Parts: sequence; structure tokens; C-alpha cells
Amino acid sequence: MTYVYVVLNIVVGNFVNCHTYSYWRAVYFTTRAIQDRINGICLIIRTNAEKNVGRIVDGKIMSDYSERAAELVDTRTRLIRVSHTFLVLNMHN
Repeated sequence: MTYVYVVLNIVVGNFVNCHTYSYWRAVYFTTRAIQDRINGICLIIRTNAEKNVGRIVDGKIMSDYSERAAELVDTRTRLIRVSHTFLVLNMHN
């Protein structure tokens, strides 16, 4: 009788581990794909934001964001990342 329990435990354990790993892998790759899209959106926002040119640092002309653009970039990137966090939390329910 003990032999049956051992075999049953191994079979059920392998089944659960296999499905747990499959679920983890699906969640992992989904969140990585979403994170990649978020990085792309943030890159587009940052590269197209209005810049002020003319500050000289170490003999090179540097640029920074205008006040409106800096606020836009900070707010949008924060909101996009928060929405990603909520999406990941929702996937685990």
C-alpha cells in the first residue's frame, strides 16, 4: 500500500510542478513583452519631448527638457509603469 502512495505522490507532484512552471513561464514572458512595449512608449515620449538647448557643460552644448516637457515625461512614464504594476498584480489573481 505504501508503494501506491509513493507512486501517486510522484505522479501528482510532477503534474503540479509542470503546470506551475508553465503558468510561471507564461506570466513571465507576458510581463516581459508588456515591459518592452512600455519601454518603447517611454522612449518615444522622451525623444519627442520639447528640449531647451544652450547649456554648456565641460565645453559641450547640452540640452534638457522644457518645464512642460519635463512634467509630461515624468508623469507619463510614472503612470505607464504604475499601470504595468497593476496589470501584473491582476494576472496573479
